[in-house]
Amino acid sequence: DGTIYVASTNDNFYAINPDGTEKWSANYGTWTASATAIGPDGTIYFSAETSTGGVLIAFDTNGNEKWRNSLSLKAAQGGPSVAADGTIYLGGYEEKMIAYNTDGSEKWSYNAKGPIETVPAIDNEGNLYFGDTNGFFHVVNKDGLNPYKVIQLGDEIHSSVAIGSDGIIYVAANQGEF
Repeated sequence: DGTIYVASTNDNFYAINPDGTEKWSANYGTWTASATAIGPDGTIYFSAETSTGGVLIAFDTNGNEKWRNSLSLKAAQGGPSVAADGTIYLGGYEEKMIAYNTDGSEKWSYNAKGPIETVPAIDNEGNLYFGDTNGFFHVVNKDGLNPYKVIQLGDEIHSSVAIGSDGIIYVAANQGEF
């Protein structure tokens, strides 16, 4: 419907009408630089910091909180991705990629080699692509059990992965000063 969803560093998440007026807002925590994801059913997902760690929140289109998952460590950068089947994926400072069911319950988790500050990309087969802050690039299947590939590309990865229409995977990594 043209609604724009954005989190702010003033502790609020906003839904903005196409004409620029506020549709609704909700308090979330303390800080975020998270991307927002929208599920197949219209549910809005985003992650943030709280005074005690992190949070993943699901809102309906009217701004009602459907559920909220507290995280032991922050997940304020990067953000969630949603697969076609509704599975929500979120990485964070727990050094894990966690898959959630649409009701907020945990489906599975995958241990990375460092904190995850990127939004995971999802291909047509449901495979996940993401980097961690120790420079490792991960390709994990939709079950989270069998990583297809884990390779070190540099010192840090803060850039989310892009998948081209031809299937080529693009990711940037820091290497020393570059």
